[in-house]
Amino acid sequence: MPGRRTPRLKPAILTLLGLLALLALTAAVSGSAGILASHGTKASADPPPAATLAALASAAYAVAAGNGDAHAVQGQVVASTRREANLEASGADLPDTSSVYVVSLHGRFTAVGPRPLEATAPQGPVLTLVFDRTTLEVVDLTISQHAPVLSKLGTVVALPPQASAG
Repeated sequence: MPGRRTPRLKPAILTLLGLLALLALTAAVSGSAGILASHGTKASADPPPAATLAALASAAYAVAAGNGDAHAVQGQVVASTRREANLEASGADLPDTSSVYVVSLHGRFTAVGPRPLEATAPQGPVLTLVFDRTTLEVVDLTISQHAPVLSKLGTVVALPPQASAG
């Protein structure tokens, strides 16, 4: 078949098609990373600095005493997001992804605070507190029978023990 020519694409069109393919691939990868980051991955945050750790310990032991156990033990803390902290501590799925510290203590706790008239106060051996990372205010409190697995949330550090009264 003499005289038949195959069409050739110009270099500029090939470059444009290559850039479009690269852009589409980049968008697909970015979208997948966003989906993975928003569902069940660890929050990447450093443990609290020493001064913050001391402040968390003081506040956590005060809350523990207010909920029935002035001698709580085995305190642990981890940095996380509020959503992941609540999923692990109580199963609650909050849309809030703000940065928090999660503190878990062991003892004998009875919740104080408002509840329905005939409801009994929640009781349990584990108190889990979620602190806003900026203000160090308690934003969530859970009393339960089982300790959350804080290592699922990030790097766990021991909470300093309570100072002895005396």
